Amino acid sequence: MKYSLIALGILVLSFSSAASEAYPYSLEGYCILKKEGVDEDFMKTYATRLGFTPKVSVCKRFIRLLNDFQPKGWDYKFGRPYPGSAIVLSKEQIEMINQARAK
Repeated sequence: MKYSLIALGILVLSFSSAASEAYPYSLEGYCILKKEGVDEDFMKTYATRLGFTPKVSVCKRFIRLLNDFQPKGWDYKFGRPYPGSAIVLSKEQIEMINQARAK
């Protein structure tokens, strides 16, 4: 009984850590969310999970490049922030971006 509880605990911990690592955090995703004016608390959490806070100059360069390639009517098709992106935004992130746009 004691060993089965320990095994169950290890199993639960491994699934919970795998679930938190399943979401891809990236510089690209951070800069896009920052550009769209997402809530600062969310951005702080994102930076913490990313492992660092990207410099403003890096984000500006990335956004400038993004603006050159992003079609004017692009509306996060397939959860992608721009065509060809490896990043897939969650429905919650897209909702947050759309709410920030509406303000």
